[in-house]
Amino acid sequence: MSHKQITPSEVNEIAALRRFGVTQKDIAKAIGVTPSAISQEIARNRDSDGRYHARHAKEKRKKRRIEANQRFRKIENDKDLREYIEQKMKKHWSPE
Repeated sequence: MSHKQITPSEVNEIAALRRFGVTQKDIAKAIGVTPSAISQEIARNRDSDGRYHARHAKEKRKKRRIEANQRFRKIENDKDLREYIEQKMKKHWSPE
């Protein structure tokens, strides 16, 4: 099986199959990923009680994605740069 990310619809499927007591190995076969991918998904996206819920998994996934991209936001992360740009924009300078 080739490497691929688990999609939001697959997250729903994992949560539903877990509720019915299906094993991780059988879930992996049904979705077409490795059993370790299912194990990692469940471990990474459990709630504080150790349960796996699709909504909670999607929220955690989205939060991680936003945090990972924060380091690329140069203007928002640099107060001096933001103030400099705002001053120049007030003078009608081009953003370039």
